[in-house]
Amino acid sequence: MLFNTSYKTSKLIKTINKTVGQPLTLAKRKLIGGATSPPLLISKCSVNIHNLLIFNKDICTCTLEIRPKGLIVNFNAQKDLYAMVIPYYQLSIIKSAAGEYSIHMGGTYIKVLVSGIGHDFMEKVLTHRAANIPEKPKDL
Repeated sequence: MLFNTSYKTSKLIKTINKTVGQPLTLAKRKLIGGATSPPLLISKCSVNIHNLLIFNKDICTCTLEIRPKGLIVNFNAQKDLYAMVIPYYQLSIIKSAAGEYSIHMGGTYIKVLVSGIGHDFMEKVLTHRAANIPEKPKDL
């Protein structure tokens, strides 16, 4: 799901929290070594995201945020903030080339270039996903 998060309403926050859970507590963030990635360069994306990013004059970057039941990919398009909210059961991460990861949800994807500490964060995402993915349909 793709949301414009420039103006956060209570309805939007409830929808995001219902989909991927509340933000991690400070203690949990410290335990896992941080819940937000450094800025990652967007190398390629699906058409609906590309249509938002095409007018950016700056380099297109995004950040990833770990939540208890999913992942949020945050990025800027012109002067608006957008969030791609992905529950773990819909998340697919593929390492396509050296330093490039593809984050998929249904027909929407973002390919990001990762270097240095970003590789450690992607491993953290995969580990957290494996530990928190629902095992049965009733757990959704």
